[in-house]
Amino acid sequence: AGVGALHPETCAEMVIKYRADLGVCLDGDADRIVIIDNTGNIVDGDQLIGVLAKFLLDNNELGKSEEVVGTVMSNFGLERYIKKIGANFYRSNVGDRYIVERMLHNNSVFGGEPSGHIIFKKNSTTGDGILAALKVIECLKFYNVSLAQLVSEVELVPQVLINVEVNEKRDFEQISSLQAVVREVENELKDNGRILLRYSGTENLARVMVEGSDEKLVHSSCQKIADVLKSEIGQ
Repeated sequence: AGVGALHPETCAEMVIKYRADLGVCLDGDADRIVIIDNTGNIVDGDQLIGVLAKFLLDNNELGKSEEVVGTVMSNFGLERYIKKIGANFYRSNVGDRYIVERMLHNNSVFGGEPSGHIIFKKNSTTGDGILAALKVIECLKFYNVSLAQLVSEVELVPQVLINVEVNEKRDFEQISSLQAVVREVENELKDNGRILLRYSGTENLARVMVEGSDEKLVHSSCQKIADVLKSEIGQ
């Protein structure tokens, strides 16, 4: 209670207190990891994936496909970074089982979720927090710079998520007013952002996510789409 991946702030305090190079937080079954950098900052899971992807690429360990597998929730900034370093990026459905499914299908060797599930297929068939921690340490030794410095190279973009309570889970494609506003927002975002619409698998919720370089535009666009959903199928 009060420690581990769900409460990384406790570990962050210890990193600062002991002037450590990094802190490692695992969840209860240790398949998920949260890392604290040398300045006491909690490292975003997508930034960690970006740093590890570059490490694998620089060591010719990213496999023939040179593909990094993320999910539909992975930050647009991570996708941009992966492409910038010369690798490929694929988005699977949310869940590490779908990441592994894609890896097996395309013979990819590395993938992960922002939540901290990170999979190194050559070493393990599932997320393994201890393995991921060892890889981060290996990465630090290889580049011989601080984790904060490595992480700063992976620039994430603002991301806004709004949950809308709905009466029915109608196909988004069938809601013409929604499609119209989505097209409008896509034209405004151009190649600097994206929209994700999906229903919760367990609750009567529609999830609206918008991300992009312009934070103000991202907030207003997400609200605009959510408002249309509320008026069409909201509770």
